[in-house]
Amino acid sequence: MIKELSMKDQNDSHFSCVVQYIIFPSHITTASKECLSDDEELELTEDDGELQLITECWVEPQNGVSYDCNNRSKFLEGLDYKEISQAVSYAFKRKVFLLL
Repeated sequence: MIKELSMKDQNDSHFSCVVQYIIFPSHITTASKECLSDDEELELTEDDGELQLITECWVEPQNGVSYDCNNRSKFLEGLDYKEISQAVSYAFKRKVFLLL
């Protein structure tokens, strides 16, 4: 997901900010997998380990505060770049947990 936000800094300069949220393919980690040698193969299911979903959020440039957000992005209004990353990650996690 890529989103462009309007930002302003302490000098009231206006500029654009790009927020990129990356979702990597899920995978299963398990302690038993670590015990296997390279020659052994074992088909694992979700019951055998922990399903992990790795995400990453980039915000560039890393300064300023968001303003004039549209209705879908209102939750980002008035946030600085660190808070934007946390808010986007939190919103995504809430949606994923609803599916589980």
